Amino acid sequence: MTRTSRGFNHFIKELCPEAILTKKLMLPRKFVKTVRDELSREVCLEAPNGRIWIIGLTREPGDRNIVWLDSGFGEFLSFYSIGARHSLIFKYRGGSHFQVVVCDNTACEVAYTAEVLPVSFGEEDGSDDPEFDGEEADGEEEEEEEMDGFLSILATQKSLLFWSS
Repeated sequence: MTRTSRGFNHFIKELCPEAILTKKLMLPRKFVKTVRDELSREVCLEAPNGRIWIIGLTREPGDRNIVWLDSGFGEFLSFYSIGARHSLIFKYRGGSHFQVVVCDNTACEVAYTAEVLPVSFGEEDGSDDPEFDGEEADGEEEEEEEMDGFLSILATQKSLLFWSS
């Protein structure tokens, strides 16, 4: 773990088969002890491709330093094809926000492509948007393409900045 003025904010967890089966991961006690008052009931995991995952936390009754990632963690594991003997490197950014790097069972980082998330109200055709009249405005398609390119570049830069800060 790396120490800062706030405490420890980097840690590595190798996933054992039990973590995969239970879809839960215990955070290191030493880390939790330094940030437990900052942690809410949910944490934000920022994946290498820029996607944000909201994951529930469970605290062990009777021991404030035992905290588990649980609700939503199984979906995170499945989405990134994370299995036993993979490792996760966590960088705590404060405010219950973690950046996560995934390493495979050879201890090498898994390269994920930047994900461009659509900005919409629901269906791709915009039908859930109360102001959508069924027709695209002139230039709207070009603006969407520019935004997609911008978000892709932003996600890549965020990933690169992870290690420089």
